[in-house]
Amino acid sequence: MFESRGLGGGYDSLRVLTGGVPASSSAILENLQSALKQKESQIVGTQMEVARLEKVKSNLTSELGRLSAEAEKVADLEERLESLTAAYKETEEKYQTMLTVRAQNYNLISLFQSFSFRCTVKRWKKPKN
Repeated sequence: MFESRGLGGGYDSLRVLTGGVPASSSAILENLQSALKQKESQIVGTQMEVARLEKVKSNLTSELGRLSAEAEKVADLEERLESLTAAYKETEEKYQTMLTVRAQNYNLISLFQSFSFRCTVKRWKKPKN
């Protein structure tokens, strides 16, 4: 009976329970009941600790799930940001090209209008003989 708990066998275990002093069966019974209550108390404490740790585990599991979803959203947003940044650069390049072409066209129009005006003026003036 006591061998599974490591207390030894037979009368040696009774001496441990009674402190090495011969005792009556009621004293041995009281010591056993006291040891049992102590072990039950330890079991209850351990069960409470297990319940607390299970709650912590549950909370950490839900937190891990939430953080995993958030990390996935961040990755998606980073991907989208890269895509939008590339599109912005492309649009900016096209805009700058359009501004350059517009300026060139404006210069050509101005030059053409100036040339056209000079030609018109020359037609109005008649050469002197």
